[in-house]
Amino acid sequence: CSSDLFVDFLVSADVNKTFNGWEVRKIKVLNNYPSLQRQATEYLILDFDKQGKLYDVNFGIMENLYQTFVEEGKLGNDWGNRQVIVKFMEKYRTAYMCRDIATLDSLFADEAVIIVGREMKKSGSQNLYQYVPNESQPNLQYIQYTKTQYLKKQNEVFKREKDIALAFSTFKINKKNNKEGTYGISMRQNYNATSYRSEEHTSELQSRFGIS
Repeated sequence: CSSDLFVDFLVSADVNKTFNGWEVRKIKVLNNYPSLQRQATEYLILDFDKQGKLYDVNFGIMENLYQTFVEEGKLGNDWGNRQVIVKFMEKYRTAYMCRDIATLDSLFADEAVIIVGREMKKSGSQNLYQYVPNESQPNLQYIQYTKTQYLKKQNEVFKREKDIALAFSTFKINKKNNKEGTYGISMRQNYNATSYRSEEHTSELQSRFGIS
């Protein structure tokens, strides 16, 4: 992927049933981002089908967020649905961290409209620009992309940046009361790359999660 990855050989993980089979959750790894001068503890999620065959590996979302969704699923008696959404978002996050443009292509609907709101400020570094969203400021710029435009832009970023890290500072799963099995999500993602940083707010992934 987009960083140096070190695996903890002392593995303590959870095995959970999923819609498609089973997952082995919380295999601890250390991601090193030399150009960002940072390290991050991550957890890998291994997915197995019902016959026990490994078919996918992804980076997990933040553990505190995961536990929140588990508790919400217990209270709402809908953890199965929420688990599907969590795993979708883990695949989404992994696609960015591993520069997997083909997976991003498959995750966005062809008619998707991606709207990014951010303000660009020059940082102290000569060549580093920092994108800082502030919705209360009138000069915040909203940039709208079609799926094709966004993927083209993102592919250029993947080729250019030495290190890429993506995390969610906020992430909520909202059950739609007017339609059974339909959920929306809202999130604020922190995107760190070698030459810039950004926070992007996304709230329109609702139609993808009609779960039966």
